[in-house]
Amino acid sequence: MKHVSFRHTLGLIMGMSFLLALLIGCTVSQPNSLENNSIIAEASLTVKATLAIPSLATLTSPATPFPNENVATTLTPASTQTATSPLLPSATSTNVSTLTPTLTPLPTFSPQERGLLFSELMISNGGCDLPCWWGFEMGKSSLDEVRQLYKAFGAHITQQSGDNGIIILEAQFVDPQTENGQQIRHSFVAQNNILIEAEVQLIKQPSYQIESILRRLGQPSEIWMSTIPEPYLEQLPADFLLYFSKLGVIAGYRTSGEKVNDTISVCFNNTGGGTLHLWDPNIWDPNNSKGIVERTNQASSIFNLDGYHPIEEVSNWDVESFYTMLSNDGHIECLETPSELWRPRY
Repeated sequence: MKHVSFRHTLGLIMGMSFLLALLIGCTVSQPNSLENNSIIAEASLTVKATLAIPSLATLTSPATPFPNENVATTLTPASTQTATSPLLPSATSTNVSTLTPTLTPLPTFSPQERGLLFSELMISNGGCDLPCWWGFEMGKSSLDEVRQLYKAFGAHITQQSGDNGIIILEAQFVDPQTENGQQIRHSFVAQNNILIEAEVQLIKQPSYQIESILRRLGQPSEIWMSTIPEPYLEQLPADFLLYFSKLGVIAGYRTSGEKVNDTISVCFNNTGGGTLHLWDPNIWDPNNSKGIVERTNQASSIFNLDGYHPIEEVSNWDVESFYTMLSNDGHIECLETPSELWRPRY
């Protein structure tokens, strides 16, 4: 993992703010309107999203259908979108209204500033590698730093407090890259104010699709899948959990399959949004001896394996072939699984 600190992200924020001030606030030698529009367009690092994101409860239950490829790709019914983390069932939720005084509050960003910074962070991740998120390192960064950044985004922040110094902070805000005001949620777990886990919703970002994640993180330790035997409402969802034990990452995705005779074929040409569960493996599993079953059995995990099976047991691919096929550009191979292995959900 690259060594970074929250200062990198703060420097990025201040630099972006200064750039915007030069681009849209300068009155000396100000370009004409056409030139100004061109400059702003070049400065914006937009990544278009064609699919809405899943809810925070994504992947917490067996595969469920989605009506079409242009709506939110959730693995749980829409009525469960407000599900909260099970880590602390007795925790008390409170609104967060103040920043820790030891940190200098950041200015609240304008919509344009949010869009620029969001796009940059989704590309650079604050200068660090997963399981670090936006410059926040598990086991090192403080919850105060997280709160500082997300308040500047104008996020609605709530937190739950529990035993042993555990705090769960959830930040919900409008994705600046969507035109319909889609809400996204990032959740962080801290112990004694130090981050230990994060759960992040993702829209259809190129840098976080299955193919990109495999190229960036390498071959997963385990891959589990879930699907249904017949299309439901003309859709046949196929869900995948990629477990990177040494890194401290579970990446969950939904795509669509097609029923061909008695086989379900999944070609990964329509992968929707996903969810990341991030943690410091040196804290949770220093010996790298625990699998995805142990990880998802933890109360803090948003994933469970009900209805899922290891791909090598239910398909023509194993973990190595999954990685080899999908990490190559222009892949055309499809995963196949017998429909008789899957039970209907509805």
